[in-house]
This record gives sequence, C-alpha cells and structure tokens, in this order.
Amino acid sequence: MAMRSRLLPALSLLLILSISFQPASAQQDPLSLSSDGIRLSAHYFLSIPSYSNIADVKTFGWVGGIIFSYKSSFTFSAVPDDYSNLYAGLIMSEALLHKGFVSLDEGNLSVKIKGIANYFLSRTTRNLWTSEASGYYIDIQFSSNVLLLLAYAQALGIIDAEKEIKNAAYSLVNLQDKSGGWAWQPESYYQRNPDPFTTAYALHALTAVRKLYDINVDNSIVDAITYLEQTASPSGGWLDPVRDSMIASSLVEAEMIGFDVDQSLLSRVAAELKQHITGNPAPTMDNAVVLWGLLRLASAGILDTEDVLSSFSGIAVSIARAVNRDGLPPYGYTPFIWTRCQETYDAVRFFEAWLRSSSITVMVSPLSGFIGNRTVENSTLRLQVLVKNNLQKGISLKLLCDPSDPITGKTSVDIGIQPLSSSSVELQFSTPPKLQQPRDSRIRLTLIDPLTKEFLYTKIIGVEVLRDANI
Repeated sequence: MAMRSRLLPALSLLLILSISFQPASAQQDPLSLSSDGIRLSAHYFLSIPSYSNIADVKTFGWVGGIIFSYKSSFTFSAVPDDYSNLYAGLIMSEALLHKGFVSLDEGNLSVKIKGIANYFLSRTTRNLWTSEASGYYIDIQFSSNVLLLLAYAQALGIIDAEKEIKNAAYSLVNLQDKSGGWAWQPESYYQRNPDPFTTAYALHALTAVRKLYDINVDNSIVDAITYLEQTASPSGGWLDPVRDSMIASSLVEAEMIGFDVDQSLLSRVAAELKQHITGNPAPTMDNAVVLWGLLRLASAGILDTEDVLSSFSGIAVSIARAVNRDGLPPYGYTPFIWTRCQETYDAVRFFEAWLRSSSITVMVSPLSGFIGNRTVENSTLRLQVLVKNNLQKGISLKLLCDPSDPITGKTSVDIGIQPLSSSSVELQFSTPPKLQQPRDSRIRLTLIDPLTKEFLYTKIIGVEVLRDANI
C-alpha cells in the first residue's frame, strides 16, 4: 500500500534487534516514557529550521508555514512534501489533543498545525485530495488522513473549516463501494476494488468528523462496519497483524460513538494480536502499531487493560527508548523524512494509547445488592468506582454507566482528580419489581477523556438477575 511502505533493510533490522531490552523495572517507567515520547515527537517539528526563501532550503525546512524538502536529485529546488506535512500535522494535532496528559508548547504547535491545515485546504480536488502515488485520481487513504488532520485541527479550535470538512466527508461517502468498502483509488481502473485496509482509513476519518458534527454519514459507517465484519477471516483477522491492528482500531472508533460492532470478532482479533506480539517481542515500529491496537481493544473492554499493560511494559519501554539522534523525526529506521514522519506517527499513537491507559488505575467494588455475580428482582444495586490519577498533573474524566435490560440506572458523572490522587464515585442501579424468568444482564462502565472522547478504561460486569423466592 502506498500509505504504508515498510522498507526495513537487513542492517536496520539488526539495529532494531540490538536495542537494549531490559526489564521495565530496571528503566524509567513506560508512563513517563510515553509522555516524553509524545512531547519529543511533537516538539521535533518546532526544531526544524525556517527559511524565507525556498532556495535556502538545503535538505528540508519550513517555508511559508509548510515543510519543503528535496524529493530527488532531479529537482532544482526544494518542493512541498505532502506526506511529511500530513504526518507532521497529525503528530502535532494528536499531541495537542492529549494536552490534558502532556505538557506541550501549545502556541507554537498550533501555528504549525494551522499552516499545514490551510495548505491542504487550498489543494482540494473534488473536495478530497490526490497524492503523489495516485496522480490525477483521488487517493482514499491519503484523503482520509488529511480529513482526520482537519477534524483534529477543527476540534482544537485552530481552524474554522466546518464547510470544507463536511464536504470532504460527503465526497468520501460518495466514493464508497456498494459493498460498503472503499478502494484505494476508486476512480481509477486498476485500483478500484475495495479492501479492508483502505476501508479502515475512511471509517476512521468519518468517525472523527461524526464526533464533531451531526451529519448524515451514519448509514455509510454502518455499511463500512458490515463490510469489515464480513471480510474478516474465521480466525478474526484480515491481512496481517499490523494492518489488522489498524482495522480493528477503526472499528473501536466507531463503537466509541455508539455504533454496534461484533464483539466476538474484536475478541478474535485481540487474541491474534496478542499471540503475535508474545511470539515476536522485538521493539519495532510494527509492534508499536500492534500494541496500539491491543490497547484500543482493551479500552473498549475486549481485553483487560491492566493485563495488557503488565504483559507488554518491557516492549513499551524499549520502543520508547529507541530514540534516533540523526536530525530526522525521532522514531523509526528508514532514511527519508516522510517515512520517518510516518513511523514516528505510529510511535506517537502507541504512546498516546499507553499514556491514556496507564494514566489511571481503576477499582470497582460491589457495595450492596450483589451475591457474587448475581442479584434478584426488586433490588437496589450499589457499586463503588475508585479512580486513581497516576499523572503529575490533574485530569478531568467522564464516567459513563450503561446497564442493559432489565437493570436500570444509566447515568454519566464528571470526575476531576488532582495529581497523584484518587476520587471515588458511588453508583446505584435497580432491578425490576418482578421478573417472568431469570435474565442475563451487564453493567458497562466506561471512563472517557472529554476532549478527545477517547475511551480510557472499560469494565463490563456480567450480572444474572434471578427471581426472588420471597416475592
């Protein structure tokens, strides 16, 4: 795929495998390293030199708010580097979306993001974008990532492009195949067959826009989910662990905003990803993507978050410590700025997921109304949720409580927690006065970052509601 070239020569692979792989206890903790990795990656782009004239750019640099670079020996001067600008914008905007967790130079990062966003807004083709690889034709993967960047910049208040973002989303929907999937270049002759990987790009972009606006793309999202569910193999995957991680993450994104996703499929993908990284524990960028997917699945309640954090903290530490000092973006092993921007983006998404997941510790305790995992009709159920903030700065969270029939008591609670402190919330639920027969139910507890609307933690408590012999 054009958007995901993985060029790792033998020498680079040896370099990866030679990285120190010590136990996490012997090194800095992965929570701090993840925070540092996000900050280092975002602030790297503030260190790139700025020039007044394109002719002054020797290798790469900022000119007029965007990154220029020499693409080849056949160009007489530096040219705008669309891929580097795209990934730089995504890295900086996603970092700012996590400013509640990381201390950042918000002002200067916002200026850089605005320049890149305006550059892409000025270069639309039929409301979307072409790429160097697609030529005249719309590139769905590239367009989806540009739309994602614009949605992030809009959410941060950096740009005002509601009309352009909505038009891009509708144009993306118009290029959706009748199967529910998207092709890489649906207007072309040779690249017009839909595939799960490209569909994941489009689905992720549409869910990001759907978080911003109540626009008419829900049927398109449902069709994309159905396509991905139907094209998965019986074992749960689609292509390979890296791309499967990205596809599963797009499904989790859709679930986060209320769409139904096959939970058994997500469980099978989670098992596949966990098996892969257990058997291949090298600190590579591919494994950073796989770990990102595992953490996304854990945040949706498919896996136990604490189990993922404890099982793979050693790999997380090694990935975070593999920082390059060669003047290119800090993570990855390819020698070109745009591919290193892409690999650093992979690392940043992993760091963000690890930071979100490990920033809090959650304990859920039954107070009354439960007998193990059972209760009876006409009961009041009380739960205590204790949330510990593991960060050096205060955080704000939203707790969503969503019981299924026949248990009632759906609610949401805003929680503010001081640095390295805890907050406790008591929740109350009810069972109906009388049941015709025993019922299986569940109480789903989800902690959300209000700014990004990302899941930090999900716990699903299965409850069997029985008849009360005394009634």
